[in-house]
Amino acid sequence: MIPFEALISPTGAVFEPGEEQLFKLWHMEGVARRIGPAATAFQIENEEKEPGFPDVLIDIQERAPLYIEYKVSDKKGMIEFQKTQPLFYKRHPQMPIYVVAYSVPDGEYYVFIALHVVQAMMISERKNPLKVSVKGGRLL
Repeated sequence: MIPFEALISPTGAVFEPGEEQLFKLWHMEGVARRIGPAATAFQIENEEKEPGFPDVLIDIQERAPLYIEYKVSDKKGMIEFQKTQPLFYKRHPQMPIYVVAYSVPDGEYYVFIALHVVQAMMISERKNPLKVSVKGGRLL
């Protein structure tokens, strides 16, 4: 077991594998409600110009911006990354990048520091090192 645990957030909503866009919009709406006008969210998926760049930038007044990559797991709780994503996270360790991952088997979402996801992938012995389990809020 890898010692990277996540902030656990009950959703009250249900998402299926492949519904990353719906999950992202749902989560961004919740952030806007909680933080209010002090936060502005930008959907910035920019794979063509900067491979691996996160999905969303959240700019909160008087704080550093946050970068978020959204994932929805498969039915086993596994999320998968494009090859460019972990490389981007490693190249830019100073950027506050988070992975917000909805676990289909748990019906919960978890927030991980992106570099912890990379570390979990590096020590994994899986055939596909771009997959990681988020089931139960632990990176396995």
